[in-house]
Amino acid sequence: EGGKLPAPFANGVFIAEHGPYGDNPQYGHRIVFVSMVPGRLQQGPHDLATGWAPGGVRWGRPVDVAVGADGALYVTDDMAGAVYRIAYTGP
Repeated sequence: EGGKLPAPFANGVFIAEHGPYGDNPQYGHRIVFVSMVPGRLQQGPHDLATGWAPGGVRWGRPVDVAVGADGALYVTDDMAGAVYRIAYTGP
């Protein structure tokens, strides 16, 4: 079932990279996590979820992210008309 994301995902921000509107998706189409410390950036963005445009063939476009009351991350997709739930299922 999964639940809260692990400690490395505390003190940071999740970003939905929607990607360009053009026919050739070259960047974006992913969810990244940027770890933050009060007042300064730490370590840059890290891919959390990818695969919306494998090999340049776009099938979805992540729009926004929100952490739910259950601790899982919810991602909206305006191309697929879907909401995805990302939850930690580790030890």
